[in-house]
Amino acid sequence: MNRLMHWSFTFSFIFLLLVCPTFLDAQTRVNGYSVEGTWKILDEESGTEESYISIWEDSGYFYGQIEALLNYEGENPNPVCSNCWDYRENEPLIGMHIISDMQEYKHKYGGGEILDPQKGKVYTCTMWLEDQDTLKVRGWWGFFYRTQTWYRVN
Repeated sequence: MNRLMHWSFTFSFIFLLLVCPTFLDAQTRVNGYSVEGTWKILDEESGTEESYISIWEDSGYFYGQIEALLNYEGENPNPVCSNCWDYRENEPLIGMHIISDMQEYKHKYGGGEILDPQKGKVYTCTMWLEDQDTLKVRGWWGFFYRTQTWYRVN
């Protein structure tokens, strides 16, 4: 076997080992369910409903935006993100994209970011389904992280 055929065979073998399982895995849903839909966030201290977030898929990436603010008692029914430092600065919270560029990988979603509009900070994000109606969302920066539990709205 000449050198060119050897490299061609080696490249093809590596391609099949590394790339094909990724394509096959991306075709399945996490635990048989998807993160797509509307999710309810509860206040961690009081347990009251805080907001609804809708998550959708577009071209293999998952995104999320604020659909509603619940039990909000401010003067403005749609307050702005006064703490945001990026293009969302002073933009209305309802309709704001807070999850971006998440990809499905094995039993988790990752590779994207999440915005905490209360602090105005963007964190690296990982999400995973505990069951059909429970989503764990973890944002982190360096060694520091926070995990929230979101509940599906039926």
